[in-house]
Amino acid sequence: MISNPTMHFPDSCIIQAPEIQNLSENYVIIDATFVLPGSKQDIFMSFTKEHIPGACFFNIEEISDHESDLPHMLPNSELFEKEIS
Repeated sequence: MISNPTMHFPDSCIIQAPEIQNLSENYVIIDATFVLPGSKQDIFMSFTKEHIPGACFFNIEEISDHESDLPHMLPNSELFEKEIS
């Protein structure tokens, strides 16, 4: 959940696409589409073909902690901040 006192979100930051029109101009849409390992789908290619206008592409595989035995784990805060900014 975004912690910004000037913005109000009900119970979640996950909204339906038509609700985007009701937001103020102070937001960032992040497309974090994910497919299961072994999938032949190229998520970046899918993003370039079709996404919400203005959305940023976020590849969880590139930013995840590759030293962890578990998949898709967040990296340390310094790396996360560097990659996401």
